[in-house]
Amino acid sequence: MRDSAALAPVPAHGKTMDQLLTQNTKLADKISILTGEPAQQACSGFKNLGQCVAAAHVSKNLKISFDCLKSDMTGTAPSGPSSCPAGTGSKSISLGKSIQTLSPNSDSKTETKKRPSASGPGPERLHQEFVISSMLRRRSHAKRDCFLSEAGESH
Repeated sequence: MRDSAALAPVPAHGKTMDQLLTQNTKLADKISILTGEPAQQACSGFKNLGQCVAAAHVSKNLKISFDCLKSDMTGTAPSGPSSCPAGTGSKSISLGKSIQTLSPNSDSKTETKKRPSASGPGPERLHQEFVISSMLRRRSHAKRDCFLSEAGESH
């Protein structure tokens, strides 16, 4: 069994992946729909949320097992009995290489850059939206703090 604290992903913008998913329920619900498992469980082991979102979309679009993609990308053995090819999860590889291994007839370069249309925004767009909302939230708090300090109040 892995020590989850030792393998915990590096927080993005000061928040862990679990915190981001708890805060963004729409994204968490989308990941759950795409993967068939709770978002926190689906995303555990990935280096960042963008990797998880990309793997979830690729899995759906190319009809590749999410568990196999996740195993390849995180370098961990597939969970439970698996239909993944031998060697899946033996080492951490990129999404593109995983697509080539699991679905050799797919165009991995096109797929990894594709912005899913009907299934929602791609990982780059999700990251942009998160950064923008964080900036707006900080700006709003700064304006409030400035107003309160001018009024001689504190919060």
